[in-house]
Amino acid sequence: SIGQAESPGSAPVSRVGDRLPAHSTAAGKILLARLGMDPGDDLKRLTRNTVTDPELLRRQLAMIRRGQIAFDRRETDDAVACVASPIRDLQTGTVVAAVSLCAAHTVFDRHKELYTRSIADAARRISHLISPGGRDTAPDTARSAHVQVISGGRARSDSATA
Repeated sequence: SIGQAESPGSAPVSRVGDRLPAHSTAAGKILLARLGMDPGDDLKRLTRNTVTDPELLRRQLAMIRRGQIAFDRRETDDAVACVASPIRDLQTGTVVAAVSLCAAHTVFDRHKELYTRSIADAARRISHLISPGGRDTAPDTARSAHVQVISGGRARSDSATA
């Protein structure tokens, strides 16, 4: 993790600089899938939900390549679920990073569709902003970011313009 934002009262699964097994995190699965990396056969279990069957993980990675979205379904922490989407260099199409959103699994389950759409949109916007020339050719929606934070059942919106 190279950066993160936390909602008030949250307890993060990891801190900036922490290293977690790629096969157990949503962002790690994006990178494994899009960079064509083989996870190997020795998959460490972090929770009872961590995928440790190499063939099952390979099938998940194939689905992620097609769908552009990955999930951590309480695989890194029993209390947390996450969704991630790839960030690309738009000139080459190469995946250069991933962006993810994590929440308490009870909150995540209630807002899964919203979180999935939001993270896919954020990844597209970031891809436009970091790609050479992308900022100049980006649609207006990619020039400003709008984040809706849902905490304790109440929503707070933050906006930023690039």
